[in-house]
Amino acid sequence: MEIKWGAGGGRPLRRLARGVRRESGVYREYPLPPEWQLALSGREGSAFAWEAGGRRAVGAWVRCRTCGTASLVQFFERGGAEGGRRALRVLSSLADHRRGRRTRWRLFDISADLPRDFRLAASRFQPGRFELCFSRPRRALTLWRWAPAAALLQGRTLSEFARTAAGGSGLRFEPATVNGFAGVAATQGPVGLMGRLAARVGLSRSRAVRVWHVPACNRILAVQLQGPAQGLDAELEAICRDYGVDEPITVCAAAARP
Repeated sequence: MEIKWGAGGGRPLRRLARGVRRESGVYREYPLPPEWQLALSGREGSAFAWEAGGRRAVGAWVRCRTCGTASLVQFFERGGAEGGRRALRVLSSLADHRRGRRTRWRLFDISADLPRDFRLAASRFQPGRFELCFSRPRRALTLWRWAPAAALLQGRTLSEFARTAAGGSGLRFEPATVNGFAGVAATQGPVGLMGRLAARVGLSRSRAVRVWHVPACNRILAVQLQGPAQGLDAELEAICRDYGVDEPITVCAAAARP
């Protein structure tokens, strides 16, 4: 069995068909069988079958109508009714997205539970530094993670670190409790009448940043949210609550909270 998925688009069945025909094989595409349509409710797509080089497979390419995720699932046939029942069980268990309005992102040692309409726009992974950038209409979100915190904070405060590392140039950071840990916070909005007018027409936007230290895990985490000022701080606080160091380190981190 093989499963591939992505954010929609592309022509995976055309590529699959070309590969089969290059091996002088036979490729066939047809509507989803009724029992597969029931198993894949909420999706649209096609079924396919191919045989080449002594191998054969059946499968489906479908796109979720809710989140747009496209999935290619194929089963390398061994024959018999049991193979068909197994394929149906797998298709019935296919999940493109979490139920509800949030999406869980987990990468290496961090996880974040974000509103579902935030889309990953860019990412950068360097030794000791992770950066994930998300966007949605009128909002831009950045998550950071640094390690080892003990070395990064040697000879400087968390506020000084935030000003240089967390996109905080020109911000005034104040002590704050963030997600239950000691941290710093800063918010910057349009200044003066011209600044407010620019914000009203979308030429300027506010930004809020939270940075906190997780000593038990030797990590520094930070979140920056940019967009219209209304509701910005409240939304940022909610995102911070659902962003942290993931298992198994989370257990020791929780024990270190005041």
